[in-house]
Order: sequence, then structure tokens, then C-alpha cells
Amino acid sequence: MDSPIGAKDVPGSPEMEREIARFRASLSASRSAAQLKLFDYLAERSADARAPKEIEIAHAVFGNETGLQESPNDSGVRVYVHRLRKRVDEFYGGSVGARLVIPKGEYRLVLQMPEAEGVASSPFTEFVRKAVRPAGWHWFLLAGIICLIVAGAMLMPQPDAAEGNARKLASTQFWGGLDDSQPITLVTGDSFILAETRDQSSVSRLIRDPAIQSRDQLGQHLKTHPEAFYRLYDLDLHFAPVSTVMAAWDLQATLPLTRAGKIRRSQLLPVSSATESALRSRTVVYVGRLADLGILSPSLAAASRFRLEGEATVRDQSTQKLAKATDGADLGMIASLRTSDGRRLIFITGIGDLAMQDMVRLVSNAAALDDLERGPARHRYYEALFEVTSVDPIHAERRLIAVHPLR
Repeated sequence: MDSPIGAKDVPGSPEMEREIARFRASLSASRSAAQLKLFDYLAERSADARAPKEIEIAHAVFGNETGLQESPNDSGVRVYVHRLRKRVDEFYGGSVGARLVIPKGEYRLVLQMPEAEGVASSPFTEFVRKAVRPAGWHWFLLAGIICLIVAGAMLMPQPDAAEGNARKLASTQFWGGLDDSQPITLVTGDSFILAETRDQSSVSRLIRDPAIQSRDQLGQHLKTHPEAFYRLYDLDLHFAPVSTVMAAWDLQATLPLTRAGKIRRSQLLPVSSATESALRSRTVVYVGRLADLGILSPSLAAASRFRLEGEATVRDQSTQKLAKATDGADLGMIASLRTSDGRRLIFITGIGDLAMQDMVRLVSNAAALDDLERGPARHRYYEALFEVTSVDPIHAERRLIAVHPLR
């Protein structure tokens, strides 16, 4: 996986040790024991050739106190790392010089050096710098020109880029033909959480089991596993990853305009609260992980040729080829279809957070959708599977794996 631009992964270097000490002093002052313990662990592992996995961090740092089962898609660790990454970014702000970075999608510390650092000034460059330095009156002339340009730009009508993108989205195959008479039902994925007890009086831990996503499924599980009857309990708890909520929020702000050019209305609904009647609305859009589809799972399974196997593998039933999410690559999927009674179902999902968030960026970008639909996705309704890798702390790279037409 590529490191950030200008980054140096130099474990044990004086610069690395200095920045670790500086940030640790700041973090210690905040009295956040969990973040301090996580930072110390990442700093200690920075000398390793391989970045630690989520499950290693869960056991080493939290003693698996994140409250979730050992699963490559559990986001307890991810939430802590996201918060630590934010603290690191806030610590450096807009400062120039060496800085620590936690690359997006990774669990390791990287020392990032400015690209211009190490370029020594020569007598020639100093001469050029002084030669091109304008005199005082040049600044007044430059300021006057800038004012004229700004005034002219303000007087000229400027198209709203966001509005233009929203209009173009409405003309794509993926978003085209939505019903304008009703708000979009924007469904966010969440997980059914079980409480485990050993003494039937106190909760020892909370469990997320992909095979048990509802109260009914828990009842079926207890019928076939009677030994768990006094161990597993339903406390009516659900877990929504921070990334899913943020992705739904971003999507809500970039939905395509109506045919009349108005902002499209939408209503947010967690999948755990969705009922059959609520999902009978004319347009339902799901945002979340593939394992958190809940009541929408049968609708996608009935139309899609992609099948989730286990927690990190997708099988293309047309070719029987397997695609697998790994530490370095995630799998994302989008699907737009019409049901037999004329309703629209749209799925924007992924195995993990990285791909799911990238799929939201894809379907929110009219130009990116247009490129896809001019190429392999030349269908009125279609589904597409992508491999998504993290390039740097901000950008992700996607590769199309397969496209299939849908009814």
C-alpha cells in the first residue's frame, strides 16, 4: 500500500522519535488513557515491517474491550483510530515541517516530511529570488488588478458547481427516473447487538454476530442452540458505525435534483427500525456495510448476482469467481434496480468502511458515474463490484471487478 506523498517510514529515526515525544506530551495532557495507550502501541509497532491488524490492537490495547466479537469488519478499533488520527491532524494543524500521520485504512504511524525539505538554497537561487521580488509599487498594481478580476467575477453569473452536479446526477442511469412525488427513504445499516452473561446477573460483554441480525433470528438461534438460552440476551441494542452515519449524511447533501430542479427530500431510517410498510415507499436507498442489510437483504439477493460468503468474500455467480477483502483492499458494490411493482431500490455498500465510503463518493459524482455508464455499465439498471485500496490518508483508488445488468 502506498504511503502519503512526501512520507518517510523511518522507525527509530531522530525525527520520528522527536515527533512521537512531542505528540505524546500533548496527548498526556488531555488525560485520555485509551488514546494514549493506543498511540503508545502504534508507536511501539512502527518499527515492524507489517502494520498490526485490528484484532491485534483490540487484544493488545483494549483487551478486546471494544465489546464486539473478533471480526475483520468490527469497527470498535476503527473508531478509536479515527479519533486518534483526528487528534494528530489537529495537533499539527497547518504547521510546516515533519509530522506524524496515520494513513487512512491503516494502523501505523508514518513520519511525513515536506516535499521541499532538504532543497538547499544556492547563490543562484538567492539571486533569482531577489531579482523577481517586486518593488513596493508593484504590490499596489497587483492589488488593483486582483480587485478588478474579483469585481468582474462577482458581476458575471457563475454556475453553482454543486447544483450543476446534482442536475447531472439526475440524468445518469443510476439515479435517473426517481419518483418526485415522495421523499427518498434513506436507510442506514446497523447491527443487532447481543448481551452475553455468565452469571445471569451482569453483562460480561456485548456481541455482534453477523448471523443474528434481529430478534427473530436470535429466537431461531436459541432453538438450535439451547445451551445459549441463559447466556445470550436481547437488550434492544443496535450498533451503527460512525462511518455509515457520516456517509449517509454526505449522500443526503448530494442527492440528484427533481425534474423541476428542486432539492430532493429524504428521510433517514436505520435498517433496524425499518418495517415492511416503511420500505414500500417509491424509492429506497441503502447506505452501509454489506453485512448490515437486515430486512433489505432478501431484496438484494433476489436481484443480484453477487453473493456475500462469510464476512469478507463476494462470489460472482455468473463466473463463480471470488473476490476477497484483505487488510490492503476492500470491496465496494453499487446496485440500482426496479422492483416488479415499480419501486426503485438503490444499494451503496461495501464489505468495510473504506469501500462503502468510496462508493458514496462514486455515486455522488456525476462525471464518475457517466464514465462508468459510457463504458461497461451500459444498462438501464445495473450492479457493479469494485476493489478499493487506500492510496494516502485522503484518497482511495478503485478498480472495477464486474458489472451485471439488473431488471
